[in-house]
Amino acid sequence: MTMKYAFQGEKEGTARAITRGIRVSFKESYEVANAIRGKKLSSARKFLSEVVEAKTPVPYKKFNHGVPHRPGIGPGRYPRNTSQKFIKLLNEVEANAEARGLNSELLKISHIAVQNARPIRGNFKGSPQYSPTVHVEIIVKENEELAVKTDKQEKKVKEEKKPKAEAKKEEKKEEKKPEAEVKKAEKKEEKKPETPTKEVKS
Repeated sequence: MTMKYAFQGEKEGTARAITRGIRVSFKESYEVANAIRGKKLSSARKFLSEVVEAKTPVPYKKFNHGVPHRPGIGPGRYPRNTSQKFIKLLNEVEANAEARGLNSELLKISHIAVQNARPIRGNFKGSPQYSPTVHVEIIVKENEELAVKTDKQEKKVKEEKKPKAEAKKEEKKEEKKPEAEVKKAEKKEEKKPETPTKEVKS
């Protein structure tokens, strides 16, 4: 069965991944997706790992009725289960990008969508209880601005290393010069013939 994506943009230079029917809240998934949209892949993974550790909350901008406020953010929570599912999806899209020959350090989340899926009915006696499920798709691509910045940084590092390397070479040459001169002088002394002593006639 082929997976259909809502994203209809260009496919060149991008990588994508999709997961269907995961048992997480649609509201939590919506807020988590909004929090990491447009971020660098590595920073998004770091952010979600901090959410799992309850260090950084996810800001709730739409479904924030009755959500407690966090200092400096406003309404926010720590959706740990949802964040773990999203981290798994980020790892999958990174593997797909590397398989396509993309640089994982320059990947940026250009598109992410969350869709409400069919709920799953619980198998137990009594009144039926349904578990919510969602579909999540993510598209990443190489960020050209980051690529330009990394190239400039590499050039600066090379330019800084050049004078240091040249100075080291000159120091080595200066150290080698006296040793070579001493060796030459020793060779010259060895090559000099001994002058015969003339006998003085009385």
